[in-house]
Amino acid sequence: MSVFGDVIDSVMNKFRALSNDPKTKSIDRDDLRDLLEDNLAVHKCILEVLTVIKGPQLKDWMQNKVDQAMREDTSTGKDSYTRYIRSLTGKAKSLEMNAPFGSLIQAHKNYIDLLNDVLKNLDTIVDKETITIYNARISLLALLTILKKSDVLSNFSEYLFSYLVRVSCRTQMEIPKYRFKYLEDHADEAAQLVSDLIDRKNDFDVVNQIEQSRRKFADFEFSQNGQFTKDKADFIKGQKNLITLATISAVGVGIAAAISLLGTVFGGNVVAFISDWKLSRHEKRKEMLEWMRTHVAVLRMNLNDLDASSPEYAKLESIIKAYDDKIAEYDEIIAKFESEV
Repeated sequence: MSVFGDVIDSVMNKFRALSNDPKTKSIDRDDLRDLLEDNLAVHKCILEVLTVIKGPQLKDWMQNKVDQAMREDTSTGKDSYTRYIRSLTGKAKSLEMNAPFGSLIQAHKNYIDLLNDVLKNLDTIVDKETITIYNARISLLALLTILKKSDVLSNFSEYLFSYLVRVSCRTQMEIPKYRFKYLEDHADEAAQLVSDLIDRKNDFDVVNQIEQSRRKFADFEFSQNGQFTKDKADFIKGQKNLITLATISAVGVGIAAAISLLGTVFGGNVVAFISDWKLSRHEKRKEMLEWMRTHVAVLRMNLNDLDASSPEYAKLESIIKAYDDKIAEYDEIIAKFESEV
């Protein structure tokens, strides 16, 4: 059977199981908006962190601090980083070779554009205030796939940057083991996602693809008269050529994870699920704040070795100020979140 057929069968099986579960809930469009906005904020946050230091200063830090430290490192972190770079293709590979983090920076920019576009059109994409398993369309699966891919990109970027900052300070062994495992398990997937985001940006144009499907009357509901039948599954599979959602085929490498999210969204307490998601993002912001402070500490030590009247001193001082400004901003965001929970 085709990959598309397998996906539809898997979705139907998940919905069928959920329809027999008395704990099955609905999700409001505003809840989905919250998840998308929270993902958008994380990508913006990571992009800001990755672009505070750039150009010659970034290359100098990578060559004189990170690369040297990685040669002595015995953790799996450097292997994951090497595999990620080796697995990049096309423009993403060129961007990374031209400047450290070049591929990740562009990928996050593209994801920010993608999420902004989805949010701007969400009322059209999700045309009901409340989504149940019985009115869920193929377009919902596309949105959940985008959320799962968003998680992979943000988690990999955060853990990789954390590793590089830590290894440059020779404190990488303080990193929790699960993060090394995540980098190891997702290096190839992250490289493929980043390469696809940059080389095949149109495949991620979810809003346009949903509009095209709807013009062909192909954004099908999975339910038929409240049932998730084999006949309905076979009908959708037979209309494959009308469905232009690349998120299900070309981008659908992680489709199983998106399908599992159906159970998370509909199979329990949606409010608790969203609260947990936001709390997780809050913890990651705290981690990024810690990384920035660690990095600034290293930069300040380097500053002490320079002549205060030199151009290098002035450049490094401006970088430290940019980090200090960002640290102050994150302190405020974190304090505001903690005062509200």
